[in-house]
Amino acid sequence: MDENRKVYENKKNAGSYFKQPWLFSVEKNFLKNHGKLLTGFNMLDVGIGGGRTTPFFANRVREYIGIDYSSLMINYCSNKFKKLENAVFKNMDARNLNPFVDNYFDLVLFSFNGIDCVDYEGRIEILNEFYRVLKPKGLLLFSFHNARHLHKLYSLQCPRNPFRIFKELKRIKKIKKINGAYSLFENEEYFSIYDGADHFKTKILYLTVERQDGDLKSIGFRSTGFKDMQTGKVILREQWKQVTMPWIFVEAEKI
Repeated sequence: MDENRKVYENKKNAGSYFKQPWLFSVEKNFLKNHGKLLTGFNMLDVGIGGGRTTPFFANRVREYIGIDYSSLMINYCSNKFKKLENAVFKNMDARNLNPFVDNYFDLVLFSFNGIDCVDYEGRIEILNEFYRVLKPKGLLLFSFHNARHLHKLYSLQCPRNPFRIFKELKRIKKIKKINGAYSLFENEEYFSIYDGADHFKTKILYLTVERQDGDLKSIGFRSTGFKDMQTGKVILREQWKQVTMPWIFVEAEKI
């Protein structure tokens, strides 16, 4: 069992994911624009955690399968959403989707940066598995940590409350102590660091937009849009090297 998975199998850590379901603006926009198309879809929702996205998608698609590599999360969702007749929950690792046949799903969602909880090699395994189980022209949605946000993690983000400045300084000191200097990562296309997620217990993978786009192309996907995860605003290609928001949402299609 990898170190990140241990975090999500711990009831104390996992408790923060057991909240009321909700969506980011970019996810709401997707449902608004594609809602009618989803009625005949077979959907795979990956890294479901506490079921943040489950009711919004399961009620719209024909078949909904939610998976997570934390058995704790799956047990929670199986109980919470037991009244959803078209929904099934499975304890699975996205790096190995062997139980699913090729070309089965119309839509695969890996939300809220869950794909960043494995190393780079594992990420490529996941994307290859998504390509295999998706139908031709099937849709892939996921979000990831933006490598160009790193400088903000290493710099003081002045809070409105002056009493929080001490907390900020403490955070920066810990990031430097655990990961090393900013210069080790600033010119890299991807890297894994402890950025403070789950109280510095989880190691997170960061990528540039260009690297993510290239990886998708090499596997056989066509990127149809990169968007600001929090606002839903489209990121134009000429903006890729300038964007510094923490999370980026991807829409891609299997060619």
